[in-house]
Amino acid sequence: QEGFKIIDISDVNNPTTISGLDTEGYAQSIDVTDDYLAVASGGGGVYIFDISDKNNPEFLDRKDDKEIGYTYKVLFHNGILFAATRNGVYRFSINP
Repeated sequence: QEGFKIIDISDVNNPTTISGLDTEGYAQSIDVTDDYLAVASGGGGVYIFDISDKNNPEFLDRKDDKEIGYTYKVLFHNGILFAATRNGVYRFSINP
């Protein structure tokens, strides 16, 4: 219900939350590639963040569920973001 958190696990006995951001809807899945993080946020659609600064993730874009449907899964592959929704599979280019 609260989007995503970035957690430092360098000390596995003492994980520490570094940062995080909330998203609308329930986070169904998360995927990361390079400096990008995508959240399939159920009734919130798809959120894309720049996580190059792990302490201050930056919101980049959102595809609302009204546009693409309830979103179940996101997956990055070869620079393309795929999103599985109730309305089908969508693909988005990530442009820095």
